[in-house]
Amino acid sequence: MTREQVGKQKPVVVSLQNCSQRNAWDKDEQLAQLCGTLEKEAAQVPWDTSPEKVASVHKLIRTLKQRFRGVSQADKYRTEVKRRQRKAGRRTAANTTFRH
Repeated sequence: MTREQVGKQKPVVVSLQNCSQRNAWDKDEQLAQLCGTLEKEAAQVPWDTSPEKVASVHKLIRTLKQRFRGVSQADKYRTEVKRRQRKAGRRTAANTTFRH
């Protein structure tokens, strides 16, 4: 799970729960599997955070959400700004093309 995926963590949690049931994982195994799926910046969270904040799947997910809370929102705003710029650019190009 990357930092971008933290904001969209429901599919990851559901997948973890399904695998946990199918493979009869206990809580420690679930935590180990979740830690194993972390990538990039998110993979560092279990190592740079106090142990009590990552002692369970629930606590780890909460810590990840707190750490990367603004990432999804920032990406959303960045995408919206680009879309508006493209839209404004088309309007400007259309206006200049048809003016004589």
